[in-house]
Amino acid sequence: MDKQCGRCHLIFERMPGYWVGAMIINFAITAGAFLLMLIGGMVVTWPDVPWTTLTYVGLAIGGFLPAIAFPWSRTIFAALELAVRPTEANDYAVDD
Repeated sequence: MDKQCGRCHLIFERMPGYWVGAMIINFAITAGAFLLMLIGGMVVTWPDVPWTTLTYVGLAIGGFLPAIAFPWSRTIFAALELAVRPTEANDYAVDD
């Protein structure tokens, strides 16, 4: 990921630990997908729930989805953070 926007030169990591919010969003996406799969799988296959299959699908979701969704979670977090905390002059890179 670039350190700043190529158009407006906004520095993306505006403070130390900035991307922790993106990790929380990524966790929420992954947990939501896992719960949706688990509850949906149970509802569709009740009363003979294939627990082994649901376990393997859940492991796949927990293993691959965070890596796939992380760029989107960064974008979502940056947009939410910009909506809540407007930019200041020191948030932009200075061209030399």
